[in-house]
Amino acid sequence: MNEYLLGQTVRLNGRLLNELDQPIDATSVVCKVLGPTDAQSQNVNVSTISTGVFYSLVTPDEAGVWRYRFESTVGTNAAVEGEFLVVAKSVT
Repeated sequence: MNEYLLGQTVRLNGRLLNELDQPIDATSVVCKVLGPTDAQSQNVNVSTISTGVFYSLVTPDEAGVWRYRFESTVGTNAAVEGEFLVVAKSVT
């Protein structure tokens, strides 16, 4: 699991594939992010790198394990999930 400092901008990457493991051309993709104590995920902006490859930037505001999910909302149903750890600075 990747580890980041509290307040550091994190780049989330997602690759959406079809059942043949080929990148999909998703016309609409969302990225949902769930913080350590959040009850509900929040959508963040998504940018396209190439067919089937996307990224989002988030700046976590609390320490703990964060989870995210890229998913297509139109056409082929595809999704990928991940998580990362945010730690507080030990020296300021």
